[in-house]
Amino acid sequence: MTGTKQSIAVSSVLELHEWIAEVFQRKASSDALEKLYGAFHRDFRMITISGQVWSVDQVRQLFTSRQGARPGLHIGIEDITVIADYGDDIWVRYQENHDEEGMRVVRQSTACIHVTGQGWCWRYLQETPSTLARNAGSSR
Repeated sequence: MTGTKQSIAVSSVLELHEWIAEVFQRKASSDALEKLYGAFHRDFRMITISGQVWSVDQVRQLFTSRQGARPGLHIGIEDITVIADYGDDIWVRYQENHDEEGMRVVRQSTACIHVTGQGWCWRYLQETPSTLARNAGSSR
């Protein structure tokens, strides 16, 4: 799958979350904030875990206002699966684990990633809270 649109979309999930963690962990987050700004399509929409619909501007504002607010945050991504391939739009599902101060918050997420050439941008994201949330030290 190397170099295919599907593999680029899968790689974007990991890359995007590295940038998100970097922004939340550090006030001066190198160029991660600018990379995040460029990672979302101008018509991007996100359904938050509380069911709100956010625009790209709201998501950008979140990252800007929360720089360095969560220095102990670690984000892990598991089980990335391509669920649909519509040419330039690749739909993926993955599990997102937020570990911070001994607690884990787990989300099941679905995203549409637009891939052209070697480039990508996110068009849509829906995050769903998972019952897998637990103390980080306990087993599943």
